[in-house]
Amino acid sequence: MGKVIKTVLNRVEGEIQLKLHWEKGKVKDAFIIAPNFRGFEFILEGKPVLDALVINPRICGICGHAHLIATTKAIENIYENTGQKIDVPQNAKLIRDITIGAEIIQNHIRWFYMFVMPDFIKLEKGRKLKAFEPVKGIKWQQAVDYSSKIVKVIAVFGGQWPHTSYAVPGGVVCDPTTFEIVEATATVDSLIKFTEENIFGMNLDTYISITSEDEFLDRAKGSDLKEFLFLCKKHKLDREGKSYHRFLTVCEMEHVFEKGITKKKKKDFHVGKVRRD
Repeated sequence: MGKVIKTVLNRVEGEIQLKLHWEKGKVKDAFIIAPNFRGFEFILEGKPVLDALVINPRICGICGHAHLIATTKAIENIYENTGQKIDVPQNAKLIRDITIGAEIIQNHIRWFYMFVMPDFIKLEKGRKLKAFEPVKGIKWQQAVDYSSKIVKVIAVFGGQWPHTSYAVPGGVVCDPTTFEIVEATATVDSLIKFTEENIFGMNLDTYISITSEDEFLDRAKGSDLKEFLFLCKKHKLDREGKSYHRFLTVCEMEHVFEKGITKKKKKDFHVGKVRRD
């Protein structure tokens, strides 16, 4: 019987526990446990339904915008379930997708540079990975800078970030000016440049045209993604530590995400089958 170790993930989320099952010096299985019930559902009870647009984005200071979009769509579903059709204008859909995409980009940059790459420093004592060192490393610092820049796109359209409440049932309350659109575009362009120079090691069009891993490794120059793949293979992370192939998505983004359960093929998500333990 292997040993079980529990630890609190202070680096990411102070109330989340990591439970590891060890056997013969290796992790056989891992579990993420959220033992605390924060009670936002109870906070919402008895409140006017539109108050949820202000309360729910404050669940989290990093991914609060996702809570806003989820809340907006939930309220729209309430209207539609009572027979009242909600037609969201295409421009509003685009603004919602652009802003939620900005938050996803922020999360990805921070995950890669601030949580994943620094861990390799402990494994690579003989190699120089000081650029990824927390706080001191140049790449760590760039990640803080650019992950903060991209959420300015949310502030441009939503008026503020975090805890934005600009999305409402039926659309959005913003009417971006040409200047604001140019400002958001410039922010995205700077992120694309950062990604090309640091993550991909090539321009975006070239990266999109890549058809194999070998082609990417051959063409990528100064790529942090290439470095990541090298380290993963060196430490056999491509063969060990795989997750179970079951993932749940309730968010929809046009051309990017589709709601459902991923298990070899996509299926519809039935909220009625979900229960809380």
